[in-house]
Amino acid sequence: MGPQSGQGIDFEQFYGHMLDQLVDGVYLVDAWGIIRYWNRQAELLTGYPAAEVVGRACSDNILCHVDETGQCLCMHGCPMRAAMADSQERQVEAYLRHRDGHRVPVHIRAAPLHDVNGRVVGCVHCFSDNTAGRFACDTANARPADPALIDSLTGLANRRHLERELIQSLAQLQQGGPAFSLILADIDYFHRFNDCYGYQQGDRLLKLLADTLSHTCRCHDTPYRLADDQLLILARCSQSGDLARFAERIRVLVGHSLLSENGRALCVSISVGATLARPQDTTASLMNRASRLLHQSKQAGRNRVTCDPAVNVQAA
Repeated sequence: MGPQSGQGIDFEQFYGHMLDQLVDGVYLVDAWGIIRYWNRQAELLTGYPAAEVVGRACSDNILCHVDETGQCLCMHGCPMRAAMADSQERQVEAYLRHRDGHRVPVHIRAAPLHDVNGRVVGCVHCFSDNTAGRFACDTANARPADPALIDSLTGLANRRHLERELIQSLAQLQQGGPAFSLILADIDYFHRFNDCYGYQQGDRLLKLLADTLSHTCRCHDTPYRLADDQLLILARCSQSGDLARFAERIRVLVGHSLLSENGRALCVSISVGATLARPQDTTASLMNRASRLLHQSKQAGRNRVTCDPAVNVQAA
């Protein structure tokens, strides 16, 4: 039975406790867009404690929600603002920026709150982590358990693990098995970044970008750190159009991740080469082709994706 009036129950505390038990992040804003409540799961999913958020305006764009094209939802297509305008619930897929700077995919539901007279007095914003289902997948490309196959800095799989997976995946492809692709990326001007901010900040940046890749990849994709600033994704894309869109989403979300340093926001971009594996490929020919496409992105001005067949996606 629910709580009854007259029993000495603090209803605000009671319902606050209930919201803290939800597996979704929840926050409430009033009619003026001021955040009035921020539940425990919102703290866990975003890294922001309630004390840093409650009382601030939603328009401060704390989480910097963007869609997969990099469009800022606070400026264009805010589901909360739309729900309060016409009293209709909204649902969208977006990527929030964690307090640590990396991007996290979320499913958002925004619903208006009404008073007893039916007037809109605020909005409830519920969001769930879209990464969870990906990590729960049973896949041959799951992150290795052997520490020797993991990069110690980023936690991503390393080159040694990639070599094993490429041999196995190519053998399966040649026998009619599943198609796959490589997305190879370099951080633009990473050595300049290290020279300017120091190698410790460079390591923090690599960890941050690795977290963005881990959250952005699907359960059947595997992100790797090969060496220094070079990152790679073994992706289960079978069509060049799908590959180009996925690689572009990676580029955009990396560009919208940031590292905080003495109150400054430090951002970087990546250049990307992406290619579909072919049955006649060897591990060397496949890696060489991805490297050649990556080089074309750099030659064309960096911060872009070049796919095979020739699909060049330029930065906005």
